[in-house]
Amino acid sequence: KACNPCAACNPCNPRAAKACNPCAAKAAPVVSYSSVFDNYNSFEDIPDTTWIEANDAVGRIGGWRAYARQVQAEQKKERMAAEEANKQ
Repeated sequence: KACNPCAACNPCNPRAAKACNPCAAKAAPVVSYSSVFDNYNSFEDIPDTTWIEANDAVGRIGGWRAYARQVQAEQKKERMAAEEANKQ
């Protein structure tokens, strides 16, 4: 790497001291590197299924109503926790 000397040590400056070497005075910084891929979890593909099998699975768990009940239950828990926190 090229040195970027100060004005007093510039080799083009006729009054510059010959012993001045600003590059030698500066220690190189310690650099560490860790790849973003060190802790990468690769995508795990789920096996393909036919639309008939997917529809049957949804039917077994109760259709869209099962998903709606699940969301409502989560919202109820959040409301109850908020009400409990407000009482204190």
